[in-house]
Amino acid sequence: MSKIFKNRALPLAIILAFFYAFSDTWAALFKMWSNYGRGYDHGFLLLAICLYLARKIHQEKQAQLLGDQTKVLPLLALFILCLIWLAANLIGIAVVQEMLLPMIVLCIIASYAGLRHALLFAFPVLFIYLAIPFWDEATVPTLQALTIQAVQFFIHLSGLTAHIYSNYVQIPYGTFEIANSCAGMRYMLIALTLTILHGYLSYNTLFARTLFILWGLFLSLLANWIRVYLIILIGYKTQMQSSIVGDHEMFGWLVFGVTLAPLFLMTPFFARFDKAKTTTNIEQQSTVYPAESKRKKISVGISIIFILLLTKALSFLPEIYNNNIQLEPLPSSVSAWRKSEIAPNWNPTFKNPSSFANTLYSNNQDNISVHLYFYATDHEGAELVSSDNKVVTRPWKIIEQNNVNLAEKGLVMRVIASNNKEKKLIYYWYKINHYQAISPVKVKLYQLVGYFTGSPSGSFIAISKNCEPSDADCKNAQTAIEDFIIQLSTRYKGI
Repeated sequence: MSKIFKNRALPLAIILAFFYAFSDTWAALFKMWSNYGRGYDHGFLLLAICLYLARKIHQEKQAQLLGDQTKVLPLLALFILCLIWLAANLIGIAVVQEMLLPMIVLCIIASYAGLRHALLFAFPVLFIYLAIPFWDEATVPTLQALTIQAVQFFIHLSGLTAHIYSNYVQIPYGTFEIANSCAGMRYMLIALTLTILHGYLSYNTLFARTLFILWGLFLSLLANWIRVYLIILIGYKTQMQSSIVGDHEMFGWLVFGVTLAPLFLMTPFFARFDKAKTTTNIEQQSTVYPAESKRKKISVGISIIFILLLTKALSFLPEIYNNNIQLEPLPSSVSAWRKSEIAPNWNPTFKNPSSFANTLYSNNQDNISVHLYFYATDHEGAELVSSDNKVVTRPWKIIEQNNVNLAEKGLVMRVIASNNKEKKLIYYWYKINHYQAISPVKVKLYQLVGYFTGSPSGSFIAISKNCEPSDADCKNAQTAIEDFIIQLSTRYKGI
């Protein structure tokens, strides 16, 4: 490897190009790792461990890497991964961008230094996945359900007087909510970090490592179950007067530490399932390859830099579009309906649109509301489709939802929402350029097409109407809204 990197200028240029090309993604990761409480605050420590392991491998395996050669197929894989990253960047899917980074690193290593390099450095590169924020969506619902079941078992076993419904535990002195933050994802990630690292350093076989990881995973889940149950028990015994009921951060880590104590004591036990590593002839001496021309090495390095810089350049596509485009004003009248100066009593929640309109139309007997949120382009914190955008928020909640195919409009989403005092019928859809969709995935795909066809702007459109008390199934409201949509579509092309 020392021969390969004898000229350090090109490898350094590749490293700088990599960090420059994906600087926004790295910045998002660093921000996440700095945010205590999200469950990824071990990210900086994990990154330091990865760098240490990579350096250790470089020093210990140096002889095995002599003569390894550049490869063309990983270069093609790098190009494809960069295209996928670019698509995710343009349509604002941050987690996909972050998940691609380790694979891109391996492709760069395999392209420039050879496949054997990539295989040897695979563990420290892929280890960083434990700090990439895709675990929330992937694990929290399951972990939360397991916690609820375990706590229910502990409560019944101990004979506490409690009523458990959904994710709530009601005792005579108050109610506990087993929220998403109680699922135990943070404990699970810490346990996986410790067990995977310890298994990698202590065992040689995949079987022994897997057993050790599963043991640590079980202990982390058990720790969270015990933690939640003990908080409920303390609340029960102290009639909700203990400070632990309101602030149990330190208490949780104490329970986690005590429960995880047997983890490393079992190292000798799992060693029984391990085998001593045998040294092969390949490991004893470096493999002899035909001499590789310096010109080929340089051409591959330059190709890598070109792909990375091209990816960065194309990520600026949103900047070339006019972000000052505004929403066309709604018409003052739609058939018998006239704009009212009264504001609607309900609005969707959309973050940082380029422009928006929430307008009430009245025909002197009834009211219909039109809600439009327009995004000229998507960028961080201002996206047409985002988890920050909500069609219905508290105190309203969805009680019925289904698709409706309007004859002259296409597929729209039909929602009935309630705030326990009144019901509201809502029809909504998205419009991107000339395309209409209700699926967030389709919206993102249409936006991606828009970046390369000259029109990435899009809108969220909702039409709402209160359901009268006598209109239990909102049929009258449905007829009024569908008729209004058809009439508005002939007057206003923005929907």
